[in-house]
Amino acid sequence: MCIISIQAFSEDLIVTKSDKSIKAKIEEVSDEEIKYREADNLTGPIFILKTSEITTIVFENGSVKNYQIGSTASQSAEKETELYPIKKVGGHLECNGKKISGTEFLTLTQNNCPEAFDLRNKGRNQFGAGSTLAICGVALSIAGLCVQDQVYQLAFLGVSLPCLITSLPLIACGAHKMDKAVGVYNKSCAKATPTSEIRFNVKSNGVSLSYNF
Repeated sequence: MCIISIQAFSEDLIVTKSDKSIKAKIEEVSDEEIKYREADNLTGPIFILKTSEITTIVFENGSVKNYQIGSTASQSAEKETELYPIKKVGGHLECNGKKISGTEFLTLTQNNCPEAFDLRNKGRNQFGAGSTLAICGVALSIAGLCVQDQVYQLAFLGVSLPCLITSLPLIACGAHKMDKAVGVYNKSCAKATPTSEIRFNVKSNGVSLSYNF
């Protein structure tokens, strides 16, 4: 049961121009449109979406495809050349005073900071796998409590415990790598934020004022 859950985690992510995120399994990609099934209904109908309505696709292997047309592309390129530092505020990321998602961080770093992109992507995959195992372990534990037969209870417990134990280092390691990716980006790729300060210097002959920038 745990193995099935891990396989279900692999999915593509489609981000539209209306900021809608679609978890999907992409069946076909062309210059004009993509065909996909919903991630939670892989045997369901195939949907078609025009590429003109899409900004980004993050494939299950971590690769990212951007769709930009005309002036929007040039504006996006100009913005991406301005690599502002990113900071973690609470549970989200902020860049130049604006909240950004993990997907947007991957899109930003894919071409501009490959080292941070690889690290963030590996961390995300590890964190996702750990979370899936944890959910699987909890579900099996609850199922074990619901059955009356002691043999089945022990069987459920025997499967759930390894899932839970394995999930903890994966979640911790994945979270650490995702946080570290932000540090790598800020140190190696982001432009330095100019700082300025005013200093008062007290000397024997009076007080001086200096402005450093």
